[in-house]
Amino acid sequence: MAIVQFGGGIVNLTGSVRGWTFQFTRAGSIVRTKPIQRKSSTPKQTSEQSAFVTQIQAFQVLSLSDKVAWDAFAGLHPKDNKFGQQKLLTGQNWFTTINSARARLGLAQLDTPPAHTLPVPITSFNLTVDATKIEIDTITPDNPTDTGLFIDTTFPISQLSRAQRSPFRATDTVNSGPFGTIDLTSDWETAHSLVWPAGGSVDCYNIGVRLQPVNIVTGITGPAITVISRFDGATAGIGFMEIGVDFIVT
Repeated sequence: MAIVQFGGGIVNLTGSVRGWTFQFTRAGSIVRTKPIQRKSSTPKQTSEQSAFVTQIQAFQVLSLSDKVAWDAFAGLHPKDNKFGQQKLLTGQNWFTTINSARARLGLAQLDTPPAHTLPVPITSFNLTVDATKIEIDTITPDNPTDTGLFIDTTFPISQLSRAQRSPFRATDTVNSGPFGTIDLTSDWETAHSLVWPAGGSVDCYNIGVRLQPVNIVTGITGPAITVISRFDGATAGIGFMEIGVDFIVT
């Protein structure tokens, strides 16, 4: 790491260039080598990554007329991603997005674009996190037309921001309503390779659950809604001690 002093009209640099990262810290502006992140993939992540590569390869072997149709579809329809941001996609982007969702739903691949039919938005849900379960319920709306759910969850986190992205892992898929009460405990354990509750040296942490609606006919997804709840496992003990008073622990 090195501290940087700017001049010649340059007052700040951020971002990375060829392995060097410029940042602003309490020490001032610094430059350091870009960290190399190595994350182990869960079996479900590995499967999804393999499926994504398969979708890219599938687009490459489409006929020219099919590729032109996807490009035309992309020109007409911006995409609202799971974070509510509107993006302009290419035809290949739309193909992989839709068919990845359809694969998660267990549906066949589409070689030509579907009707641009969106899922019904999910507006709210309750999240219960306690010593025995991770559970969602009161999902609104409860039984929307042609709409399923992609459910992603976080591992134990300290943050409360709903804008987080990396801690989320694909956890469950619900193909249709009515949704009712959904116990995510077992699926959470599989997704994160952990046993619930995740104990250790920290007994208090947060768990986030993200629901993304998906049209079960077209495979088009909509913006997601996230709820974060606190798990407090530090409930056992002797309570408190009063100085000068004898006590017995049995």
